[in-house]
Amino acid sequence: MFKLFINTTDNFLCNNLKSIFEKAEKKYQNNSIDLFTELKKLELNALVSREQNSSSFEKNVKLKLKILLGIFFVAIPLFAFVSFTYVLHAKYSYAFIFTFAIAVFATMRMEKIIHRYAQKRCSKLRCS
Repeated sequence: MFKLFINTTDNFLCNNLKSIFEKAEKKYQNNSIDLFTELKKLELNALVSREQNSSSFEKNVKLKLKILLGIFFVAIPLFAFVSFTYVLHAKYSYAFIFTFAIAVFATMRMEKIIHRYAQKRCSKLRCS
């Protein structure tokens, strides 16, 4: 059961990461970005962006990834857990604790997927 949850989560994150990155590539294709360096930056700091050193491509990708994580792994679980605690007459603090655990878990999985995606994409760029 746990492996099914991990596989489903990884597939969801991986598919969305791929689509976000492909859309950003198409959007910034005319700006002649160096995709290899952008992938290396993404691999080094998967979700952290610094305003001074970040390109608009990097900011766009990281913002969309943070929105994805925020909606699907913070907002929706928080709403679900708050609903359960209301029905069960439990303390709301449990809802926040469980949501925090899910958010941390999803962020760790997303960072691993970003590293794997960046390495795979860089190897494809080298071969081309």
